[in-house]
Amino acid sequence: MVREALPGIIQSVTVLAITLVGYSAMAGVVGAGGLGKMAIDYGYHRFQTDTMICSVVAIIIIVQLIQMIGDSSVGWWITAEHPPAGSRTLLGTKSSFAGLSLGHSGPHACRK
Repeated sequence: MVREALPGIIQSVTVLAITLVGYSAMAGVVGAGGLGKMAIDYGYHRFQTDTMICSVVAIIIIVQLIQMIGDSSVGWWITAEHPPAGSRTLLGTKSSFAGLSLGHSGPHACRK
């Protein structure tokens, strides 16, 4: 059962981690420390826009990294569970898009 539910669990943990980053940034605004506090104290209250922009960009980069790691983990798990056509092992010997065709050809192509 865990095997089938693992992609959903990984996605949930990804959302949880991103939510915690957002909450920690918001907690910094009210004095808890971290990047949110630095962005408010040095960037907003002291009118140092470069510090505020760097803090916000750092938070965005952290969130994007967490999202990319979560998405690639789910993608890897789905590919490992259901290998693409033509692959010989669990991880596959060809690229993950082996067997997929981008063009339309054959007897069922668009007819004019």
